[in-house]
Amino acid sequence: MLLELITGQPAIIKGHQNTHIVQWVNQFLERGDIQQIVDPKMQRDFDFGSMWKALEAAVACVPSISIQRPSMNYVVAELKESLKMEASREQEGVNSIEMNVVDLEAHWGPDAR
Repeated sequence: MLLELITGQPAIIKGHQNTHIVQWVNQFLERGDIQQIVDPKMQRDFDFGSMWKALEAAVACVPSISIQRPSMNYVVAELKESLKMEASREQEGVNSIEMNVVDLEAHWGPDAR
């Protein structure tokens, strides 16, 4: 889900060959080409360090074996750090658009039993 948000792509990218988003992202990550990964609607208006951190968190969540994936606490902490980096960039005057901060710790839906 996080990769879909970052890239603006669906989970299965339709084309000559249907490609899973993880495979699509990995081909660009191997080359270090973050600009091809991030949703073009962002118009390259983002902090590259912040985006790398968000991408690393997203990619860490894709292994099919649960023990290989990070805890949600780790993912939330990484996304918060990414958000802080982006907010810092904006405060420096690079971007004058006011950012709406999402409370990532808010409870959405039922708690696990």
